[in-house]
Amino acid sequence: MTAAFLSKQKILSGVAAASFALLVMFMVFQSQAFLHNPEQTNNNTTEDSNYTGWLNIWKRKGTEEVSEAHALNGFDVLSPSEWHTLVDITSKPLNIQAEFSLLEFGCGAAAYLSKLTEIYPDLHVSGIDYSSELLEKARSFLPKANFYISDIRKTDFLLANSYDVVLSFSVFQYLPSRQAVRQVMEQMLRVVKPGGMILIGDVRDPLRYDLVKSARNDAIKDRQKHSSKDPQHLLLEPAFFEQLSVELNFEV
Repeated sequence: MTAAFLSKQKILSGVAAASFALLVMFMVFQSQAFLHNPEQTNNNTTEDSNYTGWLNIWKRKGTEEVSEAHALNGFDVLSPSEWHTLVDITSKPLNIQAEFSLLEFGCGAAAYLSKLTEIYPDLHVSGIDYSSELLEKARSFLPKANFYISDIRKTDFLLANSYDVVLSFSVFQYLPSRQAVRQVMEQMLRVVKPGGMILIGDVRDPLRYDLVKSARNDAIKDRQKHSSKDPQHLLLEPAFFEQLSVELNFEV
């Protein structure tokens, strides 16, 4: 497994006088399709097309018969041991304790969650995803977990300040726009407990555009594609999250 990532930990405050840590990881790792050129301007038609395109891909992947959840979540280039190592490394900064409650936005087939429960057996996990097919797989991997089918921008049904850890791993690149990222972040900030932790993992960085695309295309060149079209990935530079913290009235 080859992966390089830049991580920035920020201690933020400002929501209901609470404080928590936000960890953002930019990883050079894998990509499922051609990435969005950062110079290209998005419009509503493109955003809708991307949203529908990715949803259809994930729904089709949810019908595949595989024994490993991470293969359904787009990490099929990794072996089970490599996936275990990735989850172990990226979750360590969360400082997970026994009996913690954890929620994943965009959990898919529960690849990250199921591995977390192996590493931290006393963890109480929940997940949200918009693909009913992938959630069916998730329930087979984690029958005792709580799963909700929903657009991750629309999670007002969840109680505020209710989770010790909130995370989203390798999901933001599938969102249709930066405004959608902001909406998801607002929901994540709403449901995390005071003193809790938020992890946003495997974010696509424009500066690593060519490297990511080349590595993924080489890895899957002999495989059948899930779609005849290539929906675009959303690229987010580190400065975007710095600016977002300002816009959401947080002190870094």
